[in-house]
Amino acid sequence: ARIHRAAWPSKPLFADSTPPKGAIGKLLQLHDGALYESGSIGLKMCRVAEGTAHIFAKALQFKIWDIAPGDVILGETGCTLGLWNGAKISYATTQVRFENIMVAPAGLFDLAVSDLSKLIDGEK
Repeated sequence: ARIHRAAWPSKPLFADSTPPKGAIGKLLQLHDGALYESGSIGLKMCRVAEGTAHIFAKALQFKIWDIAPGDVILGETGCTLGLWNGAKISYATTQVRFENIMVAPAGLFDLAVSDLSKLIDGEK
């Protein structure tokens, strides 16, 4: 079942291969979330697209080819791929490296960007 809601679900599942740390770990704690163990970036994206996980967000460097196939699937399911600051990833550029990935259903993506902004500002 796909998850399309503009509110944080109760006990959201965060897709990752290790427990989130830093700002994402704080986001997980803020919403009483849990880890949904999953492998590669592409698989984590698919877990969100199919609705078995609510969000995938991680501080990491990734390249455009790591996310392009999954982005097609996300687009078909109403999910959003972008960066922690809410920026979408453009394929019409020479930039191939990015940092701080986030994947979630569209409404939840926007809420997570807002929450992360507050958490990151609180760290400064």
